[in-house]
Amino acid sequence: MKKYIFTLFALFGIFVSGNLLAQSLTASPATITQPTSGTVSVTLTRSGSWGSSGNYSLTTSSATGISTPASFPFSWSSGTTSTTVTFTTAAIGTYTFTLTRNGVSQQATVVVEAPAPIGCNGQYYVSYGSFNSSTSTTSMSKLNFAGSTISTSSFTTNPTGIGFNAIGINPLDGFMYGVRYSPMSLIRVSANASGNVVNLGTITNASISSGDNAYAGCFDSDGTFYFLTDADEFYKISGINSPAAPLAATFIRTMSDAVDFFVDIAIDPTDGQMYGVAGIGSNNKTLYKINKTNGTLTVVGTYSGSNY
Repeated sequence: MKKYIFTLFALFGIFVSGNLLAQSLTASPATITQPTSGTVSVTLTRSGSWGSSGNYSLTTSSATGISTPASFPFSWSSGTTSTTVTFTTAAIGTYTFTLTRNGVSQQATVVVEAPAPIGCNGQYYVSYGSFNSSTSTTSMSKLNFAGSTISTSSFTTNPTGIGFNAIGINPLDGFMYGVRYSPMSLIRVSANASGNVVNLGTITNASISSGDNAYAGCFDSDGTFYFLTDADEFYKISGINSPAAPLAATFIRTMSDAVDFFVDIAIDPTDGQMYGVAGIGSNNKTLYKINKTNGTLTVVGTYSGSNY
């Protein structure tokens, strides 16, 4: 008799354990960068058998800084397998979400971490993409130098669907910034693995047109961000130092005397002189010195080649 009772309990234990293991709640991504502007979305997905009836109830350890769902507990429809949680100004920490139905609960956690600076340490980054659209995906790579050998390693840009260019690293806060394709917005890039590309807002100046794009950008040692549009308009933004991210640009000059629009600019850290290259394809490709105060151009020389 004891043998049969033991077997019954063993079978019952397997049934209960198997039923619990068949149910799950997962979060993707499970780690996000704290949003300082805009939003970050996380998808919660349920799977397994939760019974044939009853309402799903979703609760959270803290709803502060979460805009969607608008309120908790959230009644999760039985006809859907996933729902979106939208973080806005959520504090750094771990958020636990609990889904309950018929007395059975499963949990998923989302870690909100602080934005991490990339650092202004001589590392070289390259951005590239297939199309200059604000909703295209800009990818990035780090260049590694070993003597005369150059190799690349990937650098995550997340979320996708944010097209930007004119990148530079701010020596004051260590974050990378760039300009999103039209309508032009200021973008911040951190070293975090998820949610590291943040749209900080639309850049403003009366001279900016709705279709302008910027391909060339860089920082000076004092944290001033300079950028040039494809209309050869030269701008600067002063005072960027995270979390401060001013969006008002100062117009300096239209460089109509350049051979074509500028594809890149950089500042020599030894003397503060800005240089820029203009011209693509069959156009005369020219290296210029650029006066940062008034935008005056001085030709250094021309270059040729079919790779750009």
